[in-house]
Amino acid sequence: MVELPAALEDLAAVLAGHGQHEEARAALGEAVSLYDRLQARWDIRRAGSRLRPLRHQARRPPAGARRARSPAGRH
Repeated sequence: MVELPAALEDLAAVLAGHGQHEEARAALGEAVSLYDRLQARWDIRRAGSRLRPLRHQARRPPAGARRARSPAGRH
């Protein structure tokens, strides 16, 4: 029974790595729900920490979309 939530956790990591963040969140949510039913608290913490860096990367705009700041006093 532990294989399914573990597979969903892996799927979430792969999806997030490919930029499919909504799908990744859905897979992670399902994995956490199944881990919760199994009272697998350690697995829930691991899954959350494993995908945390991917969430932060997803929030950053692409390098080309960033605008350079003008020096202070210049516009």
